[in-house]
Amino acid sequence: DNGAPIDRSITLGKYMPVFLAAKEKTKTPKTMEMYRTVCSIHLKPYAMLRVADIRASDVTRMMSDARKHDRSGRETGQVGSSMRRHIRSTMHSILDMAVHDGLIPHNPAERIEIPESRDVAIREAAHERKAFTVEEMRAMLVAASNVGGVFGARMWFRLLTGMRQGEILGATLDDLKIGRRRVETDTGETVSVLVGEYAVNWKLEQLHSIHGCGEPDHGVYPCGHRSAYRCPERATRTPVGFDGRKIIDNWYLTRPKSNTGRIVPIVPALAEKLRAHIKESKRQPNDGGLLFHHTDGTPILAREDNDDFRRLMALAGISNIAGHSGHETRHSVVSLLASMGVDMQLIQQIV
Repeated sequence: DNGAPIDRSITLGKYMPVFLAAKEKTKTPKTMEMYRTVCSIHLKPYAMLRVADIRASDVTRMMSDARKHDRSGRETGQVGSSMRRHIRSTMHSILDMAVHDGLIPHNPAERIEIPESRDVAIREAAHERKAFTVEEMRAMLVAASNVGGVFGARMWFRLLTGMRQGEILGATLDDLKIGRRRVETDTGETVSVLVGEYAVNWKLEQLHSIHGCGEPDHGVYPCGHRSAYRCPERATRTPVGFDGRKIIDNWYLTRPKSNTGRIVPIVPALAEKLRAHIKESKRQPNDGGLLFHHTDGTPILAREDNDDFRRLMALAGISNIAGHSGHETRHSVVSLLASMGVDMQLIQQIV
């Protein structure tokens, strides 16, 4: 990256920091987090392996031998197919860079099949089984409506759009459009209803902090803290050309996982809820322009949203709360909207 020659006998352990430093300038924070996790945990046992000596069988072994651990560091078994894909992706990128650096003639990971373990279909089927029933979704809508406020509006937004958590928490007022439209009912009568649409342009994401106090001396930073978040001069780690908006601390609005600008139609019942919520919160501070926020204008964080959803399930009388998550509403919104009489083509556009 800086034009300095790289030793052809360099080991994987010595080359990984070179790789990470180069990718830091171009990759998204989430991708960098994945690269760092794979390098620091799953590739560490192979640190002494020379990059020039790595073969396809070595990469396959890295994937098959990888183990997962609990918070206490105890091994709990083999990693899942998702992490095996991350390991393959990281090694493919490392070796691709090694080709460009002239360390190896070709990328041995090129022909390794991307793991698509046979349990993918089983996992998807399990998600469907765990999806909430229409009755449970309706019960949660009622419970959220009874609570009201930003809690009720946010939960209705989740239950009737199937959007991802980060997209919900990063939703902005500028991307929401609500207005009246004249429609014809089943009886032939023309009525005016409130409808809307939301353009998914942002998600709320926490970016990693880095020390701004200087380089460490034998692992100790000048500020005296190991954690970069505690460094008084900390900075946020962002790639070159980063497209994001800072909200507070290291919380940013970043581009969503799906295509930026995709349109999510807002059904009339939800449009009514959102209009009431916007009117109710209009006088609250809101420098970030968020649709959902605390009364002081600060964003609602993922852990708070998770707690709120567990509270909603309890209020709605959902059984096995520990076995459910808010993400499952993405699998349930189709059934709920269909039961409300929403046109199937519109449902497809929503999800």
